[in-house]
Amino acid sequence: MIVPRRLEPATVRVAALDPERGVLLLRRAPVYGEPFWCLPGRVREEGAGARECAQACLAELGLEGQAEKATLRRTVTITTPDGLVRQEETIVRATVTGGRAGEGRWWDVAGPAPGVVYPGWSEAIGQGEDRFR
Repeated sequence: MIVPRRLEPATVRVAALDPERGVLLLRRAPVYGEPFWCLPGRVREEGAGARECAQACLAELGLEGQAEKATLRRTVTITTPDGLVRQEETIVRATVTGGRAGEGRWWDVAGPAPGVVYPGWSEAIGQGEDRFR
């Protein structure tokens, strides 16, 4: 059994859904490994609720909408050049009603993924697609 070297702060990721465009993904290009797409997110501040963090994330993205409910919680172990890192993630569904994201790409989850989607998210979205609609 390999033990992670550190525990990262808990994060909240937002499944920002626009009925016309799908779910928003952001492209990340780490200094190690291949570029990938992921749901937008932020560190969960101590004492803050998941919906509150998701609402703040929407505002940071330039989107208007309502964070609704946490749909998935999981612990992720990521391999980095410095070793394994463990992170607690909560995904919150949010309905977008306006605004314009300054970055990212909208993905219709009924269609093919735009490339590598952050480990596990494409499967989570595909298998629980109704959670995100």
